[in-house]
Parts: sequence; structure tokens; C-alpha cells
Amino acid sequence: MIFSGLLFFLAPTAIFQETEGTELKFAWERLSQLEAELGPTHLDLVEPLQGLGVLYFAEGKINEALELAQRELEIYKKNFGPNHKEVAGGLGSIGSLLFYLGEYEESAQALFKSLNMLIEVEGEGQKSLEVQSNLVTVYTYMGDFEKALRLGEKTLASSESVNGKDHIDTGYILLNLAAVLDHGGRYVESERLLRRALSLFIQEFGRRDTETATVITSLGAVLHAQGDLSVARDFYDEARSILLETYGAEDIRITHSTDNLALLMQELGDYSGSLSLLKQSYELQKSMLGTEHPDVAEALQKLAHAYFSDGQLEIAEELLLEAVPLFQKSKYFAESFELSAIFGQLSEISRERGELSEARKLANQSFVMKKNIYGINHPYMVRPYGIISLILQEEKSFQEAANFSRKALDICEEVYDSSHPARAASLNSLASILCLDERYVEARDIYKKSLRSSLLHLSKNLGALTQFERFRYLSQHIGTEPLMLSLTRMTF
Repeated sequence: MIFSGLLFFLAPTAIFQETEGTELKFAWERLSQLEAELGPTHLDLVEPLQGLGVLYFAEGKINEALELAQRELEIYKKNFGPNHKEVAGGLGSIGSLLFYLGEYEESAQALFKSLNMLIEVEGEGQKSLEVQSNLVTVYTYMGDFEKALRLGEKTLASSESVNGKDHIDTGYILLNLAAVLDHGGRYVESERLLRRALSLFIQEFGRRDTETATVITSLGAVLHAQGDLSVARDFYDEARSILLETYGAEDIRITHSTDNLALLMQELGDYSGSLSLLKQSYELQKSMLGTEHPDVAEALQKLAHAYFSDGQLEIAEELLLEAVPLFQKSKYFAESFELSAIFGQLSEISRERGELSEARKLANQSFVMKKNIYGINHPYMVRPYGIISLILQEEKSFQEAANFSRKALDICEEVYDSSHPARAASLNSLASILCLDERYVEARDIYKKSLRSSLLHLSKNLGALTQFERFRYLSQHIGTEPLMLSLTRMTF
């Protein structure tokens, strides 16, 4: 996913970083002094209120930032009346903060009021486009992808009309719309918009700028989703080097880029390298944000996945169970992709232990959550279908297992090209089930398709690997042992 591309223009730019306690103390002293001198609704209070809000937001203290934004809004209303561009801006800021609290309905309402007020007072312009773009983000997180897409396309057309096709503000809207398309599994279209955005960001900021690094990371993510691992790795490495050069290794702003690189390394079978990066990322976020922040819970989930992939099930389970209540405390994450992924991983651990009843319960929980978020035919549904199919195989329910496997394959064939590893894995899974059900003729043809897909993927992505590394990669992600041996057994 490339949620980093979903931009909130009205939110503070420094996200979730530790601030000096003296900064907060000084800012409060200044505000109190001005309030005593000027009264509680004087316009000169706005600047210190905004400064305090940025400091609290930077520490992840969204409720405190929201209270200050609400005070700011009341000052604007008192001084300008209920319909003014400053009031609209205040509503937009409140909408942004409500989004970060997971209050999506309330966020959408505040942003919608802000948008209508701006258009009424000023007409369509850059400020209204920024609010529209924020609404696109909210609709995406609410799961209303069609609404988000329609508004995103309208916002892009308006920006091209107001700012021009080559303006950097249009570049930000492109980045936002690309994230919506990625969220909906429309990767090719997302990539096209990101490449266009990248050229605008390079033109505005240069290649080695942190703003450009955001687009490079997003482009790497969408290529990663399409199975173009080698090219994705190049983009991830480039983005991370820009951020390291600018911020240093101990800055929390590098963690997103580090995590992306680590997850790709897992797919390539480099578990020790992936674990090392994810441990660094987790420790950095924990030290900056504390142990109960949802970003720390997400870091735990990613670290657990690395241990799971490396076969260290006990450590993986311990970390996953530690992350669950942290996600559940936050409305922002209570029905999230991350939490559904945790239930899926816990299901796989239970299956490995032979606890099929518990595995099925957890798998169904993960399946329903993802279906509610993305719909039944989204690429993120491939793994839930696959997990349930494996449990059904263990239960000897081969026909039902094959049905779930075919559903995963249908999605892969619709979304991915023939060299994508998920497509090869789905083919191989279905063929394995057919073999277990003694349907060898059907299985042989599907195994052959899987082999062709696997070889295409190898030639496209893994040319630098040794023969042993290639076999290990395919064995872990596609299943060469049943692929090769079953083809040999069924040659007649």
C-alpha cells in the first residue's frame, strides 16, 4: 500500500516526532501571557495556538491538538462571523485532526463544511482543492473507493484547470489519486500517475529532496505490489538514501522507507537482513513514541511477520498478541488492514501447530475484516482465501479448498501479469489440492502454468541471485518442491 501518498494539506507537516519539553512549556507560557493581556478571543492568540497544536501533533497527541484547533476556530468565528475563509480553514484543520483520531464520519463532515464555505466565499481555488484532496483521503479510509475515486478525478481536473498540468500542486493531487488507485488494487493506473508526479517533483525540488523521496517510495510500493521486485528495490534504496542523507539514521521519518525495504527483503528470502532493519525501526519508534502508540503496534506487527517468515513462530505469536490490544485501543486501527493481517498470521501459526479449529476461527475473522474494508475481489483478499484453503486441505475438504484457491487465482489473473509471484503461487496451490484429490490430469496442466509463471518471475527479478538462492526463493514463495517433483511424477 502507498498510504504515504495520501496527503493532508491542512495538517502540520512534522508528524509524530519527539519534542523538547521546554518547547511546550515556553509555548504555554507565551499563550497564557497573551491571553491575560488581550482576552480569550483576540486574533493574536491564533499564532501561539497553532504553534502549540503543531508541537502536540508532532508527539502524536492528537486530542490535545484538536482542543487547540477548536479554540482557534471559536476565535475566528468571534472575529469574522460564521462564514469566512479563516473559519473554513479552521474547519479544515479540525477535519484533518479528526481523521488522525479515526473519526472518519466527523472528519468528512468538517471537511465538507470547509469546502462548501471556501467555494461560497472565494470560489474554486487552491485552498478548496486542498480540502477536496483531504476528503478523497477520508473517503478512501472509509472504504468508499468509488466516491474517493470520483472526487479524486474531479480534484485533479480542477487543479489542472486552476494551476496547470505541470504545477507542483497538481503533482500533489496526482500523488493522492495514485494512492486511491493503489488502495483499490488498480496498480497500473497508479503507477502511471506516480511517474507523472515524479517528473513534477523532480522539476520543483530536484531528485535528492525529501518531498521527491515520498513519490519515489510510493512508486516503489506500487511496483512491489505488481511483483517488479528488482525495480522496486532500486526505488526503495534511493528514497531511503535521500532520507538518511537529510535526517540521519536516528530520525523517525526514515522508518516508513526502512520498513518497505525490509518487507521486500523478506520476499527475497533475506530474513536476517529484514529482521535487522525492522528491529531498528521498532526500537526507534518505541523510543520516540512510547509503547502504546498505534505506529509502534504496526512496527510490532511487521517485526512479527519477519519472525513468522523465518519460522520463529513463538516469537512471532508473542509480538502479534502484544500488538492486538494496541490496535484495538485506537479507533483509527480497530477495523484496519493491519489488525486483519494479525489475525491472518495468528491463524497460520495455529494451523502450523495443528490447532485447526482455532486457525479457522482466526482465518474467518481476518477474511471478514478484509472483505468489509476492500470488497470480495480486491488483491488483498488473495491471502485470506489462501489461508482458508490451506486449513481446508488439512481437514481433507479438498473440493472446498479448491474453490477457495480458485477464487484467489481469479483475482490474481485479473490484477497481475503472468510473471507475478502471487499468480504463480495461486496456480501451484490449486494444482497441489487437485493432486491431493487425485485429479492428476487437471493438476499437471496447472503445474505447467505455474512453472512458466515462476520462470518469468525469476528472469524478470532475480537475475543477481545464485542458483541456490533462486531455488530457496521459489520454494518459500511459490513451492518448487511440489512443483518440480509433481511434474516429474505426472510425466507419462
